[in-house]
Order: sequence, then C-alpha cells, then structure tokens
Amino acid sequence: MNKLIRFRFSLLVAILLFTIAALFIIASMTITTAIAKEKPAHMNVLQTNLDWTFYQDEPNLARRGMAAVYDSHRKVVVMFGGEDMGSVFNETWEFDGTKWQQIITPHKPPARFWHGMAYDSERQVVVLFGGYDDQTRFDDTWEYDGSDWVQVTTIEKPQPLSAFGMTYDSCRKKTVLYSGYVNWGTWEYDGMNWEKIVVIDSPEYRHLASMTFDSARCQTVLFAGMGEGAQGRNDTWEYNGINWIKILTNDSPPPRWAHALAYDPLREKTILFGGYGQNYPDGGALNDTWEYDGENWNVINTTSAPAAREQHILVYDGNLQKALLFGGFGNGDTWFYSDQFLVYLPLVVR
Repeated sequence: MNKLIRFRFSLLVAILLFTIAALFIIASMTITTAIAKEKPAHMNVLQTNLDWTFYQDEPNLARRGMAAVYDSHRKVVVMFGGEDMGSVFNETWEFDGTKWQQIITPHKPPARFWHGMAYDSERQVVVLFGGYDDQTRFDDTWEYDGSDWVQVTTIEKPQPLSAFGMTYDSCRKKTVLYSGYVNWGTWEYDGMNWEKIVVIDSPEYRHLASMTFDSARCQTVLFAGMGEGAQGRNDTWEYNGINWIKILTNDSPPPRWAHALAYDPLREKTILFGGYGQNYPDGGALNDTWEYDGENWNVINTTSAPAAREQHILVYDGNLQKALLFGGFGNGDTWFYSDQFLVYLPLVVR
C-alpha cells in the first residue's frame, strides 16, 4: 500500500514539474516574440522559414523603372514614376501597410523612369533625382514631404543621368548617388547642395545596377549591373563615404542587371530579388532570392516566389518588418518577403 502511495505521489510530482516547465517555455516564447518588434542590443536572431507571400493585385499598375523608398516618419512606402507600353508616368503612390493609394499633390516632377530616390530620415523628406522620359535625361532634384513635391535648386549637381544607383547614408546623413553609365561618378547630397566625391577606386562601367545602405555597418552596398557589350556583372562593392571597395565573396548571385536590393535592419541582411541575366538578348528575367551579410552571398530557397521579373522595386517596410516587392516589366502585383517565424534569443557572453 505504501509503495502505491509513493508511486502516485512521485507521478503527481512529475506531472506538476512537467506542467511548470511547459508553462515556462510558453511564457518565454511569448516574451521573446513580443520584443521582436524592436531588436535590443546584444541579441542573436533565430530565423526560420524565410518566404515570399503574395499580397494583392490591386491596383494593377503594370510598370517598370519606377523608384520607391520607405518613409519611416509617416510609415508608408512612397513610389513615383515608371513606364509601361510606351506610357511614362508622373504619379505618386503610397502603400500604408494595407493598400496602395494614389496621392494627388499641387506640384510634381515631370513623368520619368530610371530615376533615383532616397529617404532622408534626418530631414524627413523623399529625395528624387534625374531619370529619363524616353527622349530626355533629367538633372533636376525634387523633395517630397508627404503633402507636396518641391523642386530644389542647387549650386552644383550631377549632369543628366538615368539608370543609376541612389540611397541614403543614415550614418553620415547624406544621399549617395553612383552612376557608372552616363556622366560617371559618385555624388553626395546633404539637403542643400550636391558634391562630386573624388575616390581612388570605383565600380567599372555599368548601368541598371542596384544600391542600398547597410545601417549596421554604415556601408553603401552596390551589386551587379549591365556592363559593356550588354554583359551582366555580378560583383559587389561597398562605399564608406571615402572610397569604393570591391568585396570578394565565396559565392555570388549570377550576373544580372535591373534587379532590386533592400536592406533588412532587423536581421542585418541585404536582400536581392530578380533582374535580367546573364547577357542581352540571350538571357531572361530571373526570380531568385539572395541575401548578403557583409561577407558573403547566400541563396535563399523559398517555398513560393514572385514571377521572374526585372526593373521592379524592393523596399523594406519598417513598420510591417517585411520587404515589399512591387511591379516590374509587365507586372503589377505586390509581394512580401519575411521570416515567417522570428524569435530573438539572448546573446550568451562567455
């Protein structure tokens, strides 16, 4: 009888301990998921199930060569311009996390595509420069504050440009522009004037490359582009505000141009999707996904993915904590890319 009582007591204790342990694990997962909204210092990221999710077809704005940025102050993606089937646009669109909406402003830049845009988070304005309307290349600078576009007159400025790269360096608080196609050079804009930067080295001839800014390492990242003879490139370059440095990686995406890059500050990775490769006219549109961590490129095998495309936009939405992809040659759909299950784990210091 005593043995039976002891057995039942031991079983009860075991069940109680198991229940306490299970409740502790559930509570820990709830806490770590809750703090995933903002990445604390000294944390490692456990990432699983990176994938693309189709969002919507509306509005079905099939277009290419537009530019877009994320306005972190107003928490919207801002898109301007583009071209489709011979029509060149000067529309401003915003995505608020739920839907796309056309924004009617008192003033706006002329219609164009292959222009550059960057979001100046210090001054809370979108900066637009250059572009092409199928006849003329532009050398104008515009700023958008969410209510209107204002043309900015500067003492110095780049010559007319199209199909170049542009991003905002939040560490040095300057917009960075690189053109390796027409009027070659590196330029910076501080909100008042453009300045041409004299560098020791820079990427070779190319156009339709893509650029983004790695805010964790304070580096502008440039990848690929169409080189001479319509040959695709697949080299990686970084700009630190003083010079361009070619980064040698163990692996690299195949040569391409007209692809898109976006930086995910949560996971500290540069995301690449699509483009056209390897050479023209023998190549074709791509739909592969890659990530760059500052040292190497890694291909990401996802369950689903957007159709192959080029000249699309890819923007990281900080509010949704997802990369947003839209449009491209003959496409007008919206997709999200993210880790479907993101948990932060404390960094153990030994």
